[in-house]
Amino acid sequence: MRGLTENIWWKLLSLGIAFALWARFSAQTDLGTSMPVAIQYRNIPPNLEMTDDVGVERVYLTVRGPAGSLVPSGLASAAIMLDMKGVDRPGERTFYLSEQNVKLPNGVQLVRVVPSQIHLKFESRVIKEVPVELRFRSSAPVGYRVVSQHAVPEKVRIVGPQSRVNAIASVLSDSIDLSSTYGDAEFRVSANIQDPFVRLESAKPIAVRVKLEKTAK
Repeated sequence: MRGLTENIWWKLLSLGIAFALWARFSAQTDLGTSMPVAIQYRNIPPNLEMTDDVGVERVYLTVRGPAGSLVPSGLASAAIMLDMKGVDRPGERTFYLSEQNVKLPNGVQLVRVVPSQIHLKFESRVIKEVPVELRFRSSAPVGYRVVSQHAVPEKVRIVGPQSRVNAIASVLSDSIDLSSTYGDAEFRVSANIQDPFVRLESAKPIAVRVKLEKTAK
């Protein structure tokens, strides 16, 4: 027991120095890793829309650097930055991904990018007014019938790439349940656009007014 406690402070100091040297060596050891990073777009043209490869929100980077820099917190700021400044008209454009548009923490080096390029198609942004098509998931209660139904507003404005907007003739309302409706009723619903590249100019809810009356016996 005496041998364990003899010169205890020197032993603890030696242990602390050994741990500090190990931690310093580990932090400086050159390692590699692969990680997904987000794509950030800069200077997006205000009158154009991207249609191809927009779903590629992340790319994968293989990087190397000191072990202490490759922890998740150290790599949290990594990103791909695509500058759209030179895009000023509709058409196709391929962007190559390299160290020039990869943002990495200090001391971390890029090995490769997967995919190494992103192909984008740009179309003119257009606005179009289309009618709202009402949907009902149940009919009126027994003994009642629908006399009238209409949406307010009856039409909405949609925005997106020209080819996709032109292909849309109407938007659908959320389905409405009439099974417990008697007389006049109003429902607040949203419009549903099937194409993910097209959006509503305004996301305000739609008022659906329905009038029911009793059927003749």
